[in-house]
Amino acid sequence: MTKRLFFKSILLIAISWTTTTLCAKGEKSSAADSLPCLTARIDSFFERQRSAHMEKLWLHLDKPYYAAGDEMWFKAYLVDAVNHCSDTLSNFIYVDLIDRKGEIVFSKKVKRDRYGFTNNFIIPATFPTGDYTLRAYTGWMLNFDPAFFFQKNIPIGNPIADQIDAEISYTDLSAAKKQAVVRFRDENDRPYSDINIQFKIFDRNGKRLSSGQQRSSATGSVFAELPVISACEGGRIDLEIDNDRMYYKRTFFFPGSFSPFGIQFFPEGGDLIAGQPQRIAFKGESSDGSPISFSGTVFGSNGDTVARIVSEHDGMGVFTMSPQSGQDYRAEVTASDGRKLRTQLPTVKEDGYAIVVSQSPREIRYKIAAAPGSTCDSMILVTHVRGICTAIVSVDSGNLIGGWPTDSLPEGILHLILLDARGKPRSERLVFVSHPHQREVWSIAPDKPKYGRREQVHVRIALTDANAIPLEADCSVSVTDSNSVKPDSLSDNIRSNLLLSSDLKGHVENPGYYFLNDAPDTRRRLDMVMMTNGWRRFDLNKINDTARFRPTQPVERDLFISGHVKWIVGMKAKNAPVIAVSSGKNGIISQSVKTDKKGDFRIGGLEFHDTAKFFVYSQTAKGKPMQGIEIDSYYSRPGFERMHPFTERTSEQKKEQEIYLENAKEKYYIEGGKKIYYLKGAVVRGIDKRRPRISVQGTLYDSARLSMFKPIPLPHFMARTFQMNTRTGMRSPTFYSQYNGFTTRDASYVKIDHNGQALVVEAVLKPEAELQRRARAVGAEICKMAGYAESVQFYCPIYSLPQMRESEKPDVRTTVYWNPTLKIGSDGTGDIYFYTDDNDSPRYDIAIEGVTRDGKPCKYWGRLQ
Repeated sequence: MTKRLFFKSILLIAISWTTTTLCAKGEKSSAADSLPCLTARIDSFFERQRSAHMEKLWLHLDKPYYAAGDEMWFKAYLVDAVNHCSDTLSNFIYVDLIDRKGEIVFSKKVKRDRYGFTNNFIIPATFPTGDYTLRAYTGWMLNFDPAFFFQKNIPIGNPIADQIDAEISYTDLSAAKKQAVVRFRDENDRPYSDINIQFKIFDRNGKRLSSGQQRSSATGSVFAELPVISACEGGRIDLEIDNDRMYYKRTFFFPGSFSPFGIQFFPEGGDLIAGQPQRIAFKGESSDGSPISFSGTVFGSNGDTVARIVSEHDGMGVFTMSPQSGQDYRAEVTASDGRKLRTQLPTVKEDGYAIVVSQSPREIRYKIAAAPGSTCDSMILVTHVRGICTAIVSVDSGNLIGGWPTDSLPEGILHLILLDARGKPRSERLVFVSHPHQREVWSIAPDKPKYGRREQVHVRIALTDANAIPLEADCSVSVTDSNSVKPDSLSDNIRSNLLLSSDLKGHVENPGYYFLNDAPDTRRRLDMVMMTNGWRRFDLNKINDTARFRPTQPVERDLFISGHVKWIVGMKAKNAPVIAVSSGKNGIISQSVKTDKKGDFRIGGLEFHDTAKFFVYSQTAKGKPMQGIEIDSYYSRPGFERMHPFTERTSEQKKEQEIYLENAKEKYYIEGGKKIYYLKGAVVRGIDKRRPRISVQGTLYDSARLSMFKPIPLPHFMARTFQMNTRTGMRSPTFYSQYNGFTTRDASYVKIDHNGQALVVEAVLKPEAELQRRARAVGAEICKMAGYAESVQFYCPIYSLPQMRESEKPDVRTTVYWNPTLKIGSDGTGDIYFYTDDNDSPRYDIAIEGVTRDGKPCKYWGRLQ
């Protein structure tokens, strides 16, 4: 930022603050006089949002699905949530692979290098078949709603260890009794008949609902009666074969169609306004977020038919009605599977407003509709795209219609908000601004029209804007064998995620669909998404909240240790030396700093992989220990909340993945993989014998709950806890003197319980607590820190040497080439080189994703012959 721009920004903030302050001090003012004050608050609000530096994260993967024995390659794009530029503050990301039960199976911390964030997960040959979720976030993103984390559902199969193929189906969901039918087959598609099979059915919380065992039928099938569907919501069935010949275990999760479904109605503008013709959008979905197809009828309170409705696309649709004052409206619908539902529409409002929008490829027009008893005087219409304020328009009874050329707005979600003179939102509307004619233009030019086996391929990639001006971009490219890997053109991609799904509330089914073309049907269905999903980046109801954003987690620019040092007398230790030492597989790491005038310190610039344990200490100039060091705790692992349902795969998709798994199996054995057999194992359920028992009235703080508090001396915490839970009197920390030298971080549990009439507060210390206490006795702390993962590189065989080209080892790669560091230079060009596999007539799919230098997401998919 130049000095001139910097001082201009400071001046605008100062003017906005001064205007807001003067408006706040004004005791009485007319509505018209308050509009400048409201405009100043709006400017201040958007400035506060920009100053929060919210981030978006997208991961490009080399394939849409994987098999045991594969490597899952990814490139992460971390961008600013407003301008989508990659000049973000965070230099580390966290990536987790999570199973259907919500448990993390893999996790990595990845450091930004000169190419960005790149790494992989190695999927072991024993990995169980199932659906998994890939999640990614930064430490800075922990300051905001976890809904902003990256999430993507990924199927992973195991053709190596699964000698048995199990397939589940269900009886008609509309029948009185429901059954799960599981069929077992061997590798040659022959049924496993007359085998004893045990099964257990669990609900979504892991509570067992029923169990049983059967001998499989002649077709290799078992039939398990299911509890009521509501009890199966999010549940699963575990099946087990255990005999002298084999051991096999498999878990199936019940589909979204088992979940109760609901219908929501969304009047355009937010409220159902009396006396105004309105478009009403609707959306049907199961409780897990998967869409439901349905049809039905809308009735008035007098029983008259108002409209007949049918879901048009992914459970969504739109109809028009004129709500009447005093009427209550209801809908009676029938889902495609026969289930029925009756639900109420929103209440008709006698006074209110609605933003009505009409859109064409060239223009967006709006109209402010008001109920007969409402006046539109002294209101403001505010519009923004991702927090970039695009218009502030004064609205009155003579100024209810307006619009903007589409090309004058940034691409993305345009959020329109109608505010009254007090700054209260009265109506909202989302519109998607699309610029397909301004999208980038790709040129993919192989050096030959056709290739044979093990030949070198040179592809020149050129990228320009719509006016043929070269674009500079940071990209990643994947080349896969089109015979075994089938791309999903409807799934989320970097363009649909950054421009659409990352800014919306709720699940968007197949977001890639809305960017396949600019046909009228596609635009109309995209507008249904706008009407049935809300903006979620920030809440304009807080426009009058002038409090500054105060993060709880710092920006993670480097690996660091921070904390606070006190003198023996309890005073702040100014200019005290602090030393951190670690020795282990990362070698000897030693750094020292001095505290500031408040006694705070930060030891930054640490470099280590995996995990390291640091001994942090501080002493006086005469070698005497300080009173103590407090180490700050940051970036605790967040809980997991699934944002997208696991959708049912079509028969075509299942067939495609079966072909892929067969190829992956062949590749595994060719590369020296060994046959995997599952043996019966013992399930060990860990029970912490140190966990105290408490009464019904008792309370137990475990280490997770204790970590939520700022670390304080354990006796003080226990004394304060006693005082908060009893009225019989005060208790001094000296009462708990046996815990002197320990802090709340040293405790596994703190128990609060009633022993007869007395209240008892006890603590259970961690095994390493005594070592920590001894360290504190010499003015030191021991802290364990997570380092970052080592960099990895994709292996691509090079057949330039005759002995490599003539090798008898088959080449059956599914990902033929992966390059997460493709740089499109200032001339708009880049080059990739790789060798073909053993196909005589290879056919490859090439997928490129990236972000241009000015923050525009770009994407390409094509086929190389």
